[in-house]
Amino acid sequence: GTASASGRALIVQAGSSNQAIQLKNNLGGDGTISATGTATSMNYQFGTYSTGNALFIQNDGNVGIGTDSPSAPLTVKSESSINARFIGRSADGFSFLNFRNNADTATNGEIGISDAQNMLFYTGTSERMRLTSAGRVFIKNTTYSRDAMCHIEGDSSNYALYLYAPVVYASAYRYQRFWSGNNIAGGIEGSNQTSVVYGT
Repeated sequence: GTASASGRALIVQAGSSNQAIQLKNNLGGDGTISATGTATSMNYQFGTYSTGNALFIQNDGNVGIGTDSPSAPLTVKSESSINARFIGRSADGFSFLNFRNNADTATNGEIGISDAQNMLFYTGTSERMRLTSAGRVFIKNTTYSRDAMCHIEGDSSNYALYLYAPVVYASAYRYQRFWSGNNIAGGIEGSNQTSVVYGT
């Protein structure tokens, strides 16, 4: 496409449509590799037969899938309800998102899910919270067997749960209430660092 290769093995110059390379299979289907942008700001676009922006590499290094304007290092756009799909390993179906430090020498955290459909949340390499397939939540102790929808375990330095009511009601009391459906089932009231449990 050009007579001046400037020492390079191959230069392909696009025409007015920016389609530098077109690829065809033996059945007539085609895809394109296009160069867009300006002389000093070059973008690369990979299109399939049915999708023009299957993959887009922006001049600043951002990559777009399904979009030609990626605003982050990886931007994925889909008109369906699923933007990305992760397939679990064959042994147990575990699939993890792994977050590393800047030097890529240590794991900062992970989010994973298994064939048992329990979602696991890690800081470092230790599991800190589990959301089970039944909707039960476990924090710190993720294998507790008591029959409760939410289990939070404290330790010698931390309460299992801290409730704070910022609004002060009559007689300087603060309240935490518990509900059963639309009805108050009970609550905790406190004043001057004392607390009592009361019913409805």
